[in-house]
Amino acid sequence: MNLIKKILKKIFNYFYTKIRNSYLFRNVTRNYNYKNFSILLPINHMLPDYQKAHPKYDKFLPIVSKYINQNEMIIDIGANVGDTLAGMVDENSNPTYLCIEPEDEYYSYLLKNVDIIKKKKPNLKVHLLKQFVGNQISNISLDKKGGTAKANLIGGNIKSKTLDDILINFENIEKINLLKVDTDGFDYDVLESALKTIKKHKPIIFFECQYELEYQKINYKNIIKTLQSLGYFYWTLFDNYGEKIITTQNLETIYSLMEYVWKQNLGETKRTIGYYDLLACCDNNKEIVDNIIQEIE
Repeated sequence: MNLIKKILKKIFNYFYTKIRNSYLFRNVTRNYNYKNFSILLPINHMLPDYQKAHPKYDKFLPIVSKYINQNEMIIDIGANVGDTLAGMVDENSNPTYLCIEPEDEYYSYLLKNVDIIKKKKPNLKVHLLKQFVGNQISNISLDKKGGTAKANLIGGNIKSKTLDDILINFENIEKINLLKVDTDGFDYDVLESALKTIKKHKPIIFFECQYELEYQKINYKNIIKTLQSLGYFYWTLFDNYGEKIITTQNLETIYSLMEYVWKQNLGETKRTIGYYDLLACCDNNKEIVDNIIQEIE
């Protein structure tokens, strides 16, 4: 009987997902209760599915935000529909937030969800920007699926702008102490575009290390080495569903784990991890990060 139930559940979930992602439902919106907010999502957005299946998914950054002070800024690049913002604001509405999202539909949801968030947090200081952030990646289009938007390097007209240039318009920033990046494969390019900012502020950095092509893998290794040269000696790796894997100061350990995923990309071994999320900090934030890691463990 249990086997039959499992089979029926799989069949139901398969057809439910197919229908939900179909062209007929492209403009359908749903409410999703996340933290203390009821945010809006496209019906085909996978956030509820991921959080139901993986309790730690999207739960780490709200914990980090608790340690950011009122006079400091949190930057969210790849803000999507504002779900990460909602989680962080629920824990700490005192810092100034800058949320950047390039994709048209997700940005429209971000605008709506910020209005929802500000009804409960009217004193929230948040800036929104529709922009693709990058150093070398430009003339792109965005392929949207299931709650993410991947950059397509062929045939697009979207221009990138470096984070360093964007922040010229924010002259009164006293301190940036958390930089989150999630751009589905090009986080290395975003970080390269922010090296002046990173050198100046030494923020905690949390970014996605996702690569499908070898040049992306090489560029991630290069930016990790560059960050180490700027004082980012302390690294924590998570799998793509929020489970902590390891804390290390050894870049070769990180590179070995990257090669483990690369073998899966090549089909040489069975898929167990899709990608890594990396947390990096310098001496100025080591005590804070140590407290955060203890809290999640």
